Amino acid sequence: MRSFAQQRWAWAAGVIVLVSTILAAQTSEEPIVRARPAYRASVPVTDPTAAAKAPRAATVGTPEYLIQDRPAELRRDDEIGWFMLEFAPQPDQADLPPQRVLPGPMLAAMERLQEEMGGPTFVVSGESTRYHGHQYILVRNLLVADSPSPPAAPTEAASPPAQTPSQAQPAATASADILQRMMQDLPARPVGLAEPENEQPSAAPSVAPGAGRQTPRADRGDMIIDRLGWIVPSHAQSGWFEFRFVSDNTLGDGPLLILPSLLLQRNESAVGKMRMSGEIVRYRGRTYLLPRKLLGERDLGQF
Repeated sequence: MRSFAQQRWAWAAGVIVLVSTILAAQTSEEPIVRARPAYRASVPVTDPTAAAKAPRAATVGTPEYLIQDRPAELRRDDEIGWFMLEFAPQPDQADLPPQRVLPGPMLAAMERLQEEMGGPTFVVSGESTRYHGHQYILVRNLLVADSPSPPAAPTEAASPPAQTPSQAQPAATASADILQRMMQDLPARPVGLAEPENEQPSAAPSVAPGAGRQTPRADRGDMIIDRLGWIVPSHAQSGWFEFRFVSDNTLGDGPLLILPSLLLQRNESAVGKMRMSGEIVRYRGRTYLLPRKLLGERDLGQF
């Protein structure tokens, strides 16, 4: 009989032979061919030609934006009862649509200058907002271009008297000339806002509904912060909303008409109390409210 050592060596030899057979079988197989990704040809980039470039920028389409130093003319639309600003096209700037002017001290100043100067060109800066498909602007800063001084009596050698830009040049050229005059410190001046404290409402029709009525508590300040109240349709002026404050027992806080804005449009159908922060705007003896923040007040059912 074999000894234990002989049996162990025979078993080890058998294992070696088996492993060698398996390795030989694996090396005899053909190597696996892995798939390669398909070749992608590079797409050539075509440079834009001069004909493909738009000659002007597109009209501004965002609902809210800032307007900075854009020449415009003021006119009144008797059909809708609003004053409108029509902006002159400017090179390399987006065209601005006509916009309704929100009540405010700048609008009162423009009305006054319109009566004094006939039809001046204003250079306007302000905030533009959208309300139910119409664009509105709250004018913040304003410049007006004065007419040049009248020339001396013409002589045979003298050139003919210069015409105003609106008479002699297209709108775009006239606007560029006005801005150039302002940069050269030629006759152009900021609009003053000095108004009498007890100004009486004008008998002429006004863009601001109900401007003939004095609003109580006109000394609220420039802002209201986190005041509770309701946004409800105004009974005094059809088509407008007003903010009715949750007042104390004195009932001294009368409702305020809310100026049109995108924020009002998003919250005018809200039910329940709202927490309002906004800006007080005065126009011809009446006080308006321009909302800056509107949050629904949660009712905890404690009262």
